[in-house]
Amino acid sequence: MSDSLYSSLISPGFEVSRRYVLIEEIGRGATAAIFRAMDIASGETVAVKHLTLSPEMSGPDREMRIMRFRNEALTMQLLRHTNIMSVYDFKQIGSDYFMVVEFLQGLSLKEYVDRHAPSHREILLWIEQLLDALEYSHSKHIIHRDIKPENVMIITGKQVKLLDFGIAKIEGQNQLTIDGSLLGTVAYMSPEQIQNSRLITAQSDLYSLGVLMYELFTGKMPFNATNPGTAVLEIFSRDPVPPMQLNPNVGPDLNQLILSCMQKFPQHRFASSRQLQQMVRVVLDKAYPEAEPSPTSVSQAILPRIRLFESFRLMQAVTRLMQAQADGLCLIWNAWQQGSIGFNHGQIHYADIKGKHLGGDLLLMDLLSWESGNFSFIPGTPTEGSGQYLDYDQKVLIAEAQNYLQEMETLWPDYQDRDIPELIREPAKNEVFSKLAQAVFGWVDGQRCIGQLFAVMPHDRLSILWGIRELEDRKYIFVERLRSD
Repeated sequence: MSDSLYSSLISPGFEVSRRYVLIEEIGRGATAAIFRAMDIASGETVAVKHLTLSPEMSGPDREMRIMRFRNEALTMQLLRHTNIMSVYDFKQIGSDYFMVVEFLQGLSLKEYVDRHAPSHREILLWIEQLLDALEYSHSKHIIHRDIKPENVMIITGKQVKLLDFGIAKIEGQNQLTIDGSLLGTVAYMSPEQIQNSRLITAQSDLYSLGVLMYELFTGKMPFNATNPGTAVLEIFSRDPVPPMQLNPNVGPDLNQLILSCMQKFPQHRFASSRQLQQMVRVVLDKAYPEAEPSPTSVSQAILPRIRLFESFRLMQAVTRLMQAQADGLCLIWNAWQQGSIGFNHGQIHYADIKGKHLGGDLLLMDLLSWESGNFSFIPGTPTEGSGQYLDYDQKVLIAEAQNYLQEMETLWPDYQDRDIPELIREPAKNEVFSKLAQAVFGWVDGQRCIGQLFAVMPHDRLSILWGIRELEDRKYIFVERLRSD
């Protein structure tokens, strides 16, 4: 017989820890019963979730459900945001578990869309709020990992609340699992979430958000949602049908944003929720003003085209811009970094990498050597940048950059952005390393991939790779190589 209090005592009138009085049951799902309750200390109405644990449940299943429930409570107590459901308290009474949360009255995103058929503008306003919530969560190093319509609530048709951080991951910590099983909803999972939990970053949530947007704007899932095995194969091997083909009113800009979110490699998605939110705001203001536009007005592209680059093809694009004597700003980003190159009559005017403080020529070389990512060119007179100005002979500058690239290319077969270096032994006190190797040793933690090391270390890429090679050659680190072939 279970020692749970549920069957006999947990009902309206029951007091949780002599503070929360259950008033009425307002919902029941597969994992919890939800009660409207009164907080005796404050007099406020709250909701109390009671974890459902069946006596027939196996030991590992029971343990996993408790872990997820506790993880959700403890994680969400770290978050205070208007678009994230607040969690106030977590209580354990014997073998019963309770979570005290914000009392919300609304519909899940899925239910609301099914009942009310919202306009594109309404949906984009919700997406904007959801991105605000994700930007905040990611700033706390918390990855949600289960973005889907059922985990988003719409309050009074306007306010968004992000729910259910039960399988959320705090960056740098191991995945919450017992038997190695996947956590999340397969149809919304990114390739890296399926492949290796240590590869999960903010871009994994953006991928799931892209699937959510695809579903909302087309009424269909991008991959087979009824068969998880088939879905996994399609996620890795097939590109989704462009949303515009299923719903022409989506327009080229939304089509571009959704497909950019759903790129197979995280470095080809947006650098942050904030970056995507800024683009969504542009689309809202120009394509979806207060009065819903006609389909013909939506069809006019308003955003600069996002282009992918791999294998150092960014140098080719920069060379073409110089030959065309272009004026404007080339925005460059991948999963971990953002940068820009300003052009004035085809001359490279300045270079910038957010958070990097290097000389201007070294900044440019670092940018041009990014393994892969995205860039978008915005024509016009470049605004004053925050980076380093480049008052160099352009031919000399490009020649130096090409030499830098050639040296990088000798290292890339062994070291790529998604590879994860791990420490395997500590050096003795009398051992001597180069300053670069010493610097790398201080940042390697077995969680950061090389792309993340590029973002956090105050060195250029080539220097970091030489430091990694020195440590690996001397058997102080092991590099887990993750290849897509």
